[in-house]
Amino acid sequence: MSQSNYGGKIQNTTAYIKHFISDTSANLWKIVNRPNSDGSIEMLLIPSSKAKSIYIPGNIYVEGNIYIAGNISTPSETNLQNNIDAMQNNIDAMQNNIDAMQNNIEAMQTNIDDILAKLDALLS
Repeated sequence: MSQSNYGGKIQNTTAYIKHFISDTSANLWKIVNRPNSDGSIEMLLIPSSKAKSIYIPGNIYVEGNIYIAGNISTPSETNLQNNIDAMQNNIDAMQNNIDAMQNNIEAMQTNIDDILAKLDALLS
């Protein structure tokens, strides 16, 4: 029997396994049976205390629906929003500089027109 050769590389067999870090307390999780409106019972796995947070590094795959009773926070969106605000401030500052330069160009054009009119008067 021959084995596959992947150029000496060994396949990662733990890529889809989540490692949960347990608390020092014995009762980290509770299993609660909750009746549904159709009479069936569903089992819920919940933290033993609302004060405890759950952190799962990596991806979560769910086969079925997800119901949220609260907010979904994504810090990266906040960072993007801050970057957009900073960029908008820079754009506004650049627009103010362009407006000031446009005013200077208009003033210089008026001065040039005055000088050309005076030269024309002197030469005629």
